[in-house]
This record gives sequence, structure tokens and C-alpha cells, in this order.
Amino acid sequence: MKKQLFIFLVLFGFIFSSTYSLAQQPIRKQNPQPVQEIPPLDLSKPDSLQPPRYPRRAQPPNALGFKLGYFIPTADEGFEGLDKSDFNDIFFGAELDLNLAPNLYLTPSIEYYKGSTTPSPSLAPSDIKLTIVPILLSLKYVFSGVSFKPYLGSGIGLYPWNVDKTSVVGSTVPLLSPEVDNGTEVGFHFLGGFVAPISPGTAFMGEIQYHIVTADTPVTDLDLGGFNINFGFLFFF
Repeated sequence: MKKQLFIFLVLFGFIFSSTYSLAQQPIRKQNPQPVQEIPPLDLSKPDSLQPPRYPRRAQPPNALGFKLGYFIPTADEGFEGLDKSDFNDIFFGAELDLNLAPNLYLTPSIEYYKGSTTPSPSLAPSDIKLTIVPILLSLKYVFSGVSFKPYLGSGIGLYPWNVDKTSVVGSTVPLLSPEVDNGTEVGFHFLGGFVAPISPGTAFMGEIQYHIVTADTPVTDLDLGGFNINFGFLFFF
């Protein structure tokens, strides 16, 4: 017990002496920092009352787009004996916009369309289904704008197509002939549309395309061209 009391007194004395010596040291005064004066507002200049303007973040140059549209075939040849309006149907598409120069873009894209019609029972027992998968390469010029950017373009493409039906030998309807089956054609297209930015990373788009493509079959020329009207979203990167 005496030993513990002795240790306690020694520690207490050490702490007391250290605290007393620190208390006797003079306090060093720190140099005060100069106070920066704020200039008074000049009420005669309205610009001085506005908050500072920061530069807008530049939009990334490239974009990936997804779109949904409606395809209207011109069907000038090869659709005799059928209701052409039955082939008006929706299509899906995706594109990649690659910036080549200011306002100029190279756009590879792929689309998928499938339309069908039901002939009268005297002609065939099943529907006629027409599938077209355009693989396009377009050159687009985008006009400068802040909230609305129109553009124009054109290009070439490959158009794989297929007709799924029950063939009728000797039919006067070209699409029911066994020789009209499938193929891949080269065609051209023209387009115009707009881009409306939603945020620095996304934008809403609308577009109209016109396709010129004809399949040369043993029976007839099959007009696979037409108009499509589509809307979608772009994601910039």
C-alpha cells in the first residue's frame, strides 16, 4: 500500500510540475491575417448583381442511339394482287454516331422490319411475311444549335430480305411465287431529322428516312424501298 501511494505521489508531482512550467511560458501572439475587403455593390451596374456565369460543359462528340419507328413501303412493283397498306408496320433500329469533323458524323446503323398480309383464301392458306434488315452507312451534317439541332444526310446500305409464305405454283401474285424467296440488295437512302439535348449525356431524336432499293427476282422486280418515321434517344460518350 505504501509503495502504491509513493508511485501515485511521484506521478502527481510530475504532472503538476509539467503543467505549471507550461503555464509560465509566454503566449506567442500570432500575426493576424489581413481581412480582405469586399467591394461595395455598384447598383448603377445591373451586371454586378448577377451571379457568376460558368462555362457550359461540352457535349461528348460520339453517341449511341436506339430508335423505334414506322415503315411505309412504296411497294411500286411486286405487290400486285395484295393490299400494300397491310405491310405498313413498326421497325426497330440502333445506330452509332462517330464525329469526323465539326458538325459532320459517320453513322453506321442496323434496323429490323417485318410486315405481313393475309391474302384471300383462294390464293393461299397462310400469311405472307416480308422481313428486311437494312445495314446502313450514313454521312450526316448537324447544324449548330443550343436546344434544337437539325441535320441532313444520305448514304448506302445492304438490304437482306426474306419472304415467308406458302408458295402457290402458277399464282398471278408475285410474292406467292416460289422464285420470290430471299436475297441481299444494295440500296441508297436519304434522311433528315433533329436532335434535342435532354442533359449533357442524353438527347431525344426524330428522323425521317427514304430508301431506294429494288430486288431483281426471276419473276418481277420487288420494290423494297419506302419511308420510315422514327423517334429515339441518343447516349453520348
